[in-house]
Amino acid sequence: MMRSACQTASTKKHAKIISEDIEYAVKQQQFSFERFIPEEHYAHLAQVCLTKNVSKDEIGQLMLFNTSVLEYNGDKRWNYPNPVVKRNEFFQQALQSAQKQ
Repeated sequence: MMRSACQTASTKKHAKIISEDIEYAVKQQQFSFERFIPEEHYAHLAQVCLTKNVSKDEIGQLMLFNTSVLEYNGDKRWNYPNPVVKRNEFFQQALQSAQKQ
């Protein structure tokens, strides 16, 4: 995303990177995630959001590999959906459904 923000700023002849360049880079990454995340993964992503844990099955491993889920380390390891993925409308719908259960 940083490279994209730099390229956008350069293309638009900005003297430095501005918020518009950053927002454009984030939006492009969001569109990229929307293209490759299968619809059935959104329910899994919502569960990761609620439990902070990714399943150790094939879907969980794929979500880690494609960075739709990130791993964080502090006192202990935990997982959370990529902040860019959380902006996605399909994710928001899946999260609302999961919270109602």
